[in-house]
Amino acid sequence: MTTGFLFRLCCGLLLSFACAAQPAGTAASRKDLAGLIPAGQKIVSRLDADVTGDNLPDAVVVTSSDSFEAFVWVFRRLDGTRLQALDTLELDLTPNGPPTVSVKNGVLVVESMTGSASVRTLAFYRYRWDAQASRLRLIGLDAERTGSDIGLKLSWNVLTGKRLVRWGKKDPAVFVYGPETASSVPPAVLRMADTPKPEDLLDELVEKRRN
Repeated sequence: MTTGFLFRLCCGLLLSFACAAQPAGTAASRKDLAGLIPAGQKIVSRLDADVTGDNLPDAVVVTSSDSFEAFVWVFRRLDGTRLQALDTLELDLTPNGPPTVSVKNGVLVVESMTGSASVRTLAFYRYRWDAQASRLRLIGLDAERTGSDIGLKLSWNVLTGKRLVRWGKKDPAVFVYGPETASSVPPAVLRMADTPKPEDLLDELVEKRRN
């Protein structure tokens, strides 16, 4: 039995426990999702909340697959029973557990943690309904990477392009962060499927600092 096989087996068991801990709703509450979730994906959790501003409860569904992937699906409520698929966010699924979702002041917030025990990335994605495009738009992304001794925080306002970065060091058991450094990138129109990976953004900052 190889080390790689044992690692995948342990990850699979941990993911099973993590997903089982999330309320997926009753069979009746999943009835309106019939045919909308691809085969091979398991419903982890569901949140009914108005994200399109029409005072109807839309559905935000988190699913997982056996290939260590997680998905956040947003379905628009067309009437009292029917749902229409709007957007999908694909994330890595790790033993840290599946992503969680919430809606605050009309903004959909997705929280996800990826990485291993030694290096982890905690990310918060914020989406707001774009009525003109009839899609959800990424308006902000906050990410924090913590390693053995180095911490890194990124706060990105996608609407304005402003980015705030803070570097931290462990002293001795908690991370102490220095002052914020501000920079700007062009404002962007990004849908859920176009959301960049926080790990890539943080890697770019680390590489830039090295150079």
